[in-house]
Amino acid sequence: MKKEKSGVIIQHQYFKPEKTKKLKKFKNILLFGLYIAAVVVIVNFASGNKTKAAYGDDSSERIVELDDSFLEDKKLSSVDRLKIKFLENYIGSKHIARSAYKYSLANELEPELMVAIMKIESNFKVKAVNYNKNGSIDRGLCQLNSFVFSDMRLKDFFNPDMNIERGAMHIKWCLDQSGNNLIKGLAMYNAGYGSVSKTRVGDRTLDYIHKIINEMEKIKTEFKVFSDEYQDILK
Repeated sequence: MKKEKSGVIIQHQYFKPEKTKKLKKFKNILLFGLYIAAVVVIVNFASGNKTKAAYGDDSSERIVELDDSFLEDKKLSSVDRLKIKFLENYIGSKHIARSAYKYSLANELEPELMVAIMKIESNFKVKAVNYNKNGSIDRGLCQLNSFVFSDMRLKDFFNPDMNIERGAMHIKWCLDQSGNNLIKGLAMYNAGYGSVSKTRVGDRTLDYIHKIINEMEKIKTEFKVFSDEYQDILK
């Protein structure tokens, strides 16, 4: 009996630490799982902050309704109205097309120029972002630079109406500084006033200018085809 008792005791003592090991192993797995979950949450939170830093808080980025009263202006010809309709189709957005037309007129610019700039700069993406080597960030439809437009709030860059308004004002300023020379004005818009006024522009800027002018010509050509279908209205 003593041996059996002894055997039971020994057997019990043998299994007891094994059970403890299993519990400890389970506890370690559970803690590791909680650690991984915590890391995932932290990473997602950090990523979310980075997204907000670049794009702004979506909840506060309500698109301001564009005042379309300018469309009722008697100075707008039938060609103007038809071109607005064409640009709505070309861009794929009524709001962006009307805003571009409005601020083009306000700054005495060709609407085709504003639309071409938005196409090449952002492909009409309201939340387009580009990080530059000098630490600045280009944002929105017209890719407004954070250094140049330091007075703008983050969310304003992604408001289509405000972005286009400031973009139109800036290209108008560039054209004025260049003596209304489109090539030089576009170079200033792309590379900055200092770069163009002091040194020769690089190949990237020349390529940019080429793309803008080609896009303008494309818009004008396609509008001609579009307007030919409405000759009865234009007469």
